[in-house]
Amino acid sequence: MLRAVIFLLVVAQPNFVAASQDFTSTSSAVAIIQSLSPVVAQITKNIEVQKSLEGAGLSAKLPSTSERESQYGIEGGHITTAGTIVAHNSKYRVLVVMEPMYKGGTVAWACKVVPVTSAPKACR
Repeated sequence: MLRAVIFLLVVAQPNFVAASQDFTSTSSAVAIIQSLSPVVAQITKNIEVQKSLEGAGLSAKLPSTSERESQYGIEGGHITTAGTIVAHNSKYRVLVVMEPMYKGGTVAWACKVVPVTSAPKACR
């Protein structure tokens, strides 16, 4: 289920029609979100096992990125104890926040991108 959500969030987006700066910052946002998918899966599993957000992010780590990937992808960030992921790329001035929510036994994720013009449609 989680893989399907991430697929819809990242891969199934229509082609972006934007100014070149927005396109590269959007590419960066998409690269960051794609890089975070294993972390999202790990935190989701932690929440499902614990049935709580408390401590869900303690064992999670941001993925390491190669020099090539870091051109668009994650340059830095952190994960809170409750599992909120914050990642950024300073070259393209993009910040991505992935926030887990747990209600009624279901884990859902909210995605926010700053600037909003760089966000894939699923994160707006």
